Amino acid sequence: MHDVPLRGTANIAMTRSSRLASRYTALLAINEVARTASTIEDAFRRTCRVLKQLVFYDRAALALYDAAHNAMIIKAVYGSNKRSVFQPGYKLSKIPGRSTWTFQHETARVSRDLTKENFKSEKQVLDEGYPSLCSVPLLARGKSVGFIAIFGAQKGQFSAREAELVQELSNQITMAILLMTQSCPTHPDTKLLCPKCIGAKGGKATVSKWRQALAEWGKEGGRGHKKGGIN
Repeated sequence: MHDVPLRGTANIAMTRSSRLASRYTALLAINEVARTASTIEDAFRRTCRVLKQLVFYDRAALALYDAAHNAMIIKAVYGSNKRSVFQPGYKLSKIPGRSTWTFQHETARVSRDLTKENFKSEKQVLDEGYPSLCSVPLLARGKSVGFIAIFGAQKGQFSAREAELVQELSNQITMAILLMTQSCPTHPDTKLLCPKCIGAKGGKATVSKWRQALAEWGKEGGRGHKKGGIN
């Protein structure tokens, strides 16, 4: 006589299997985004669309640290809200909050009810109709370079599971986003990375560090590229 699994146990197993399959499919999609996205906005928009298949949220924002301004600056948003102050170009340097805390401490944070928060930026988010917030750091070589935050129109909308999913997908696009923001330290008018300028900053170690970026620079033709070589 064969044992027959309980229906509830079978349903749980199917649910877990379905979640793993969805997660794997999402990671494949995000890897494609990282490989083919042309701009930060494009990469973030496509990432948010994939994330929507795993997590229910109402709006999202991506911010990067700008050393020149010593500020966190929003680079892209997803989800329309024309009334929101959190638009591309908005500086977060002087507004402490959960998201900037996430950047500073390199740790994901979930706020299930912003009515209980005392941060000024959280009050702004709440006033715009989002009582739930989940933010994760963008990590490159173990160092935080920015954050991604998602907002919910309902209390208790996010949990540690959602934070884990957002973090996992964000990790896949961080380096691609950084490469899109790089500019030559000597020639700021171009986004191409000049090997001579980079090499001068740190010799072989620096060139090795940026090997992939330099390869992309070569594919683009380099700076001052002419037939037969590079000036």
